[in-house]
Amino acid sequence: DSALLYLILPLSVRTLSFTTWTYYLDVGFDITPLSRLSSIASYYDDGSCFVGVTYQYSMADDWQLSLIAQRFDGSAVSLFGQSASTLGYLQLKWSF
Repeated sequence: DSALLYLILPLSVRTLSFTTWTYYLDVGFDITPLSRLSSIASYYDDGSCFVGVTYQYSMADDWQLSLIAQRFDGSAVSLFGQSASTLGYLQLKWSF
């Protein structure tokens, strides 16, 4: 199976994941009243896995800075294992 075949499926509850079973864990805590650290992990029954870490800092009223790191990986025959990657983001958000 390829990721492209999954992306062109009609959108429904049954197509939210590319595997029958997905295991998910999300843990987060406030470091200070102005900053938060969150961690996310998903495991798919084809052997793929996803791990993400997010650090959020409230800079001022309505301004937030986020640092995000994501890792997609898995066994050699899994969807994420075929093209493993690590991504990093910096997000500046203004809410109005």
